[in-house]
Amino acid sequence: MFTQNTVFDASIKLRYKSTSANCKVEIINDEAIITLEDDVFGVANGQVAVMYEGDKVIGSGFIIKTN
Repeated sequence: MFTQNTVFDASIKLRYKSTSANCKVEIINDEAIITLEDDVFGVANGQVAVMYEGDKVIGSGFIIKTN
């Protein structure tokens, strides 16, 4: 389980067959704020984001806001 105000590097997948993208994850008030290192096409509200550390799933959630 993550603690409040945790920041770490991870990779993320937004679609089952997509390649993973490197990102920085910041946990604030039970929400993960994800900052992608590179642009990813087609990120949309309602999609599931799955975070990985290597091959290990470390978290997931629905995207509620994009910039």
